[in-house]
Amino acid sequence: MTRERQIRAEGVRLLRALGCRVEVFSENRATRNTPGVPDVYAFLPNGRGTVWWETKVPGGVMRPAQLDFERRCLMCGQPYVRGGLAELCHFLAGLGILDAT
Repeated sequence: MTRERQIRAEGVRLLRALGCRVEVFSENRATRNTPGVPDVYAFLPNGRGTVWWETKVPGGVMRPAQLDFERRCLMCGQPYVRGGLAELCHFLAGLGILDAT
């Protein structure tokens, strides 16, 4: 398992443990998804909204289609997280879903 896949699996487990409904779009083969669509989309608990999560290891490079998708999400106020577990946890803590300590 690649480091990025491992991080994604840990993050998906965390999201589900927190009561999120999680959809995983990444595939372990050539994808048929629209280029740039992030790895994970989560419906947050208690109607707290949704978030797109593009899993990246430290120093991981975003492809142009991924950067475009991120830009479009942020322009529309659609929550988007790029990075690993630390970035995901920071986002969740900012919403009070995860304890920041």
